[in-house]
Amino acid sequence: MSWSFHARSLGVVARAAELEDLGTALVALYEDVATVCSAALKLLPLDPALAARWQAQLSGPISATAQRVAAGTLPVALSPPPAAPALDAAASAHATRRERLFAT
Repeated sequence: MSWSFHARSLGVVARAAELEDLGTALVALYEDVATVCSAALKLLPLDPALAARWQAQLSGPISATAQRVAAGTLPVALSPPPAAPALDAAASAHATRRERLFAT
């Protein structure tokens, strides 16, 4: 089974920080939401306060989902989603690129 670098890194950090299942699930979910909000700000002409509001509005569903994951009542796939390895590969390729991807 091939796990993405991101998932392995999260597991190592969560273990080192002695996070329980709930804490690990919360970190993973909040990070995913923050990543999407950050990408939206780079791709669209949005007010950063709007992205912050999105994150705040999702705190309830994130908490509920994390609690279900930690309790084992929400099935979690045993492998990363199909995009996870592609995201790792894209991040590695991006680190070596010299051209700009976004105009500022």
